[in-house]
Amino acid sequence: MNVIWQIIKRDDDTFDVLRDGTVLHERVPDRWLKEQLGRYGFCGQEYTDIRRMLEESGEARYEFTYPCDRPHRGHRSLNPKAPDLRDSD
Repeated sequence: MNVIWQIIKRDDDTFDVLRDGTVLHERVPDRWLKEQLGRYGFCGQEYTDIRRMLEESGEARYEFTYPCDRPHRGHRSLNPKAPDLRDSD
């Protein structure tokens, strides 16, 4: 099963978090974004990649293949500039 996550930056510098097109959180302030994404397993290099994508285009998209034991395994960014972490531990 594939799951697509999107983080979208709004004009007011808040963020929306979506999973498979369903809004999970709206208007998350920048100061809370790291904590909010951490609840879903986005941390370390993934969070750094998300911030870079948000700065470049205002949107970050990731596709996960489940089942997996941790969210970053089976991960494939839908941003062509992001590294492919499917084979990393």
